[in-house]
Amino acid sequence: MARVRIGRIWIDSVTFDEALTAIEALTGHGGAVFTPNVDHVVTADKNEEFRAAYEAADLSLADGQWVVWASRVLKTPLPAKISGSDLTLPLAKLAGEKGRSIYLLGGAPGAAEAAGKRLTAEC
Repeated sequence: MARVRIGRIWIDSVTFDEALTAIEALTGHGGAVFTPNVDHVVTADKNEEFRAAYEAADLSLADGQWVVWASRVLKTPLPAKISGSDLTLPLAKLAGEKGRSIYLLGGAPGAAEAAGKRLTAEC
């Protein structure tokens, strides 16, 4: 898989469908999927621990149009912006089709349960 460097972060050059396939390939053994935006690029330049986390990521997807534009300016264009929020529903559907579960974490008390009900209804 080709990678593009924006600042000090490497970003995988994949389409949306290729991203879904790559994430599915992580199933069973785990992995880290990061979605860098312009703030992450700036933070990685200054913060060694943040940068190290990105270096350990299994998949890094352009989560911001600025990142895509920067790749074009650098003459290494990324095929698409792939936001983490855009992946949520397709990944939930894929998990359902494959008989896999997902884990929801975070937010105010009851938020994960409400999100689970909403995903169940949409998938």
